[in-house]
Amino acid sequence: MGSKDIDEAEYLLDQLGAPDKDEDKLVTKLRNRLSLFLKEIRQGAEGTGKKD
Repeated sequence: MGSKDIDEAEYLLDQLGAPDKDEDKLVTKLRNRLSLFLKEIRQGAEGTGKKD
C-alpha cells in the first residue's frame, strides 16, 4: 500500500463530513473503520521511502 491508498482513504473519510450525533450508525461505523484503516496504512508507510 502506498501514498495513493492513503490519499484515497483520506478522500473517502473527508466525504463523510463531520461526525453528527444524529447520523446513521452505519455511517459512524464506516467512519471508524476508515480512520483505523488510514492509521494502519500510514504506520505501514513509515520508513518505506526509497533512498537513492
